[in-house]
Amino acid sequence: MGGRRVFVFTGRGEPLERLSYEPSFEAFIGIGAFPRLVELLSGGRIGENPLVLRTHGGLHLVYNGPSVRAELEISDTGLAPRARILGGEAVDVSLNSLIEANRGYIDILEEASAQFLRSLGEFDTVIVPWSGGKDSTAALLLAIKIYGAEKVTALYVDTGTEFPVTRHYVRQVADKLGIRLVEAYAGLDKALRNGMPLPSHNNRWCTGLKIETIERKVRELARGRALLVIGDRDAESPRRSNRPPIRQGPASNVLAVAPLKLWSAAHIQLYILSKGLPLNPMYLAGFYRIGCYMCPALRSWEILSLSTDKKTYIRLLKSPIFRSFISHRLRRHYKTPLEEECPLEGMCS
Repeated sequence: MGGRRVFVFTGRGEPLERLSYEPSFEAFIGIGAFPRLVELLSGGRIGENPLVLRTHGGLHLVYNGPSVRAELEISDTGLAPRARILGGEAVDVSLNSLIEANRGYIDILEEASAQFLRSLGEFDTVIVPWSGGKDSTAALLLAIKIYGAEKVTALYVDTGTEFPVTRHYVRQVADKLGIRLVEAYAGLDKALRNGMPLPSHNNRWCTGLKIETIERKVRELARGRALLVIGDRDAESPRRSNRPPIRQGPASNVLAVAPLKLWSAAHIQLYILSKGLPLNPMYLAGFYRIGCYMCPALRSWEILSLSTDKKTYIRLLKSPIFRSFISHRLRRHYKTPLEEECPLEGMCS
């Protein structure tokens, strides 16, 4: 699966140590600030663009070449992320070499997903719910390949608590692709100002509000036989893995499909980059997933990423909702090996 200077995701090459396959495991490339954040936590150098394997219990294996260079532990709740160097050497891998080494296999994956979509027949309307994250971006690119940019509508739901760079990214990429972009407002910020509590793992009312907004807008946009192309992947979560690849959409004339279910995050990253598109800048800041800035699913890792992305952090501080969220999270849960009290100055008091 990997060589000394590049990772090839086709089963060829030198095997990676401690590698085992389970459907719930996730492989992705630690791009942008990811290696620097691991270095801050571990005290040792991590090569550029390492391969990261997310296993069970928040344990991530960080590979430089075929060897595990570091272990990274990321809690889904409040505990600070921790990392330690295991040995080996820091090996730098360029993104261009990764793209070229994997281009043939990425093409095979794309064609398999394309054939799946073609097998469903013709559609009058094609809609892609687009969050600005990597999976929905890949789904959008695939839909454009099969149905053409003139037939595809990208639907972006602005919750009112979006990271500003995500909103800009969506508009910038839509313009570059020449597609129709429809924006809908979910009103999470309005609900919070009107007294709704901050969402939590046990009360994720925000998800219902966003889904309701998506489904309402899809029903408005769907004309004739309509297709909803979704970026669900099996490795994301057990819940998404259990969803069938074809299911009924939010209206009787809408078919919802997930053509990327068997792709890994690494495949998704390389697919987008191979098409000449950038990834959402939040990934370059170290984020693994893109969501709202007050999402209960933001882990300690994403909060640490924010602490080093001062430009985004300072801009978000203008939002009272963000200040309330981050203060609540840090005061209740956060301890970090980087600082005695709090990684974000002034927000834990």
